[in-house]
Amino acid sequence: MRFWQKIFIPVLILFLVLLNTCIYILYSITYQNNLDSEKNRTTSELYALSVALSRDFSVLNDNQMLTTDSVRQLMNAYGAYYKDGGVYLRLYEGDDAIYHADELPLQMAEVKDRTVFTMSYEDNAYACAADAVLNHETYHLVYIRDITQMEKTWDELLDFVMWASLIVSAILGLLLYFLIRHLARPITRLAKAADQVAEGAYDVEVPVKGTDEIATLTKNFNHMTAQIGEHVLELEDESRKKQMFMDNFTHELRTPLTNIYGYSEFMMRVAISEEDRLRYLDYIMRESKRLNIMSTELFNLTVLRNNDIEMKTMDCQTLLDAAAQTLSEKLRAKEITLTVLPTEASVNGSWALIESLIINFSENAIRACENGGKIQISFLMEDGKPTLRVRDNGKGMNQDQIAHITEPFYRVDKGRTRAQGGVGLGLYLCSEIVRVHQAALRFDSEIGKGTEVIVQFPNMK
Repeated sequence: MRFWQKIFIPVLILFLVLLNTCIYILYSITYQNNLDSEKNRTTSELYALSVALSRDFSVLNDNQMLTTDSVRQLMNAYGAYYKDGGVYLRLYEGDDAIYHADELPLQMAEVKDRTVFTMSYEDNAYACAADAVLNHETYHLVYIRDITQMEKTWDELLDFVMWASLIVSAILGLLLYFLIRHLARPITRLAKAADQVAEGAYDVEVPVKGTDEIATLTKNFNHMTAQIGEHVLELEDESRKKQMFMDNFTHELRTPLTNIYGYSEFMMRVAISEEDRLRYLDYIMRESKRLNIMSTELFNLTVLRNNDIEMKTMDCQTLLDAAAQTLSEKLRAKEITLTVLPTEASVNGSWALIESLIINFSENAIRACENGGKIQISFLMEDGKPTLRVRDNGKGMNQDQIAHITEPFYRVDKGRTRAQGGVGLGLYLCSEIVRVHQAALRFDSEIGKGTEVIVQFPNMK
């Protein structure tokens, strides 16, 4: 059973029960009031007739004519008069009926203890009242009013009320149906949207209408689906990156291993000169060095992801000096001028990781520069945050290259990087170091003019 049906059916039943109960109670009260009015009228008319009979009986008694026959004659006159108005009279002397103008099966014993009552006989209804004649208690007068027409009128009214109740119930039931369907429509939309989300459509958005609880639920649902969509995209992107990493890693691993195996097998099977042997051994050593660098950087990545990094406050100038000392041989080999701007800044982080960060960025700058190029490194406070900048005047990169520069095994110039010993993991490692330090990494570059790497660390606490 659907949600709207669970609301509609109980509410409709409750509504119909209350409506018809109210109609029945109202009808019953009104009918009873009308019937009581008829009874009161009957009682009043009985009393008036009893007074008149008492006066007549007194006159007859004064004239010594109060006999059964004279009383019967008197009652015939009264009976004929009242019969035209739908009223029937009975007169009892003791327990004997000396006059009656009706065919009702009434006995004196049935009426003498009942002031007023109603009865039915042969599809007719009557209001009856009985009392002793005033000052002549041996005589009991029964006043019978025909209320059949009133009962028929109320029966017809009851039929009308029942049909009206059915029609009103049907109309209000339809109105209730459309109202509940309208109110349940947002929930129906949410249910359909939930089905779509379950099938993988995380971009679905349900229109928000109004400011009630359902509108709030809809907003929260849209926010939830958006968050789920973002997480799914992140997971898909992470899965894609992992797959790309494995594909590239397999390729990068297979190339040097193939070369090492090929040259080694060639040297074993073919007689070669000492000069060729040394040249092949040098190539094997360079490929082995590449494998060693690759394994070292992969190990560093594993350490970054699986271990907590010990953070401490360090002097930025000392970091820059240590990195410059490490880079000195490579700078000298290409006659590159390195400028380290003096600084008094401090940074909170891991000495080994931040030093590796500076060296990796600087080595990339060295690869990008021609002989005689220039590199500038600074670690100054900018907007209250320690900011590392490594700038070179090398060949630069376009925006597409910048977008992929931190992906594993990505190389701007693959041939040149391999020749200089790079494996394409340096900047990927740098991006992970930046992440664990909760810093921000940005590349500014222009083809032919050089590149600047900016890393902004969090505020010092």
